[in-house]
Amino acid sequence: MNNLVLIGQPTKDTEFRYGSGTGNSRSSFKLTVDKGLYKNKKQEA
Repeated sequence: MNNLVLIGQPTKDTEFRYGSGTGNSRSSFKLTVDKGLYKNKKQEA
């Protein structure tokens, strides 16, 4: 199982798409991330 944790604020509503005939679904969204948080995490690594 894959896990992903995103911390930020959504900029738009989530878009849902369904594949015709395949039964697959997909969602997409845009997220803003504080650059200051990224710099702090990068320095710790």
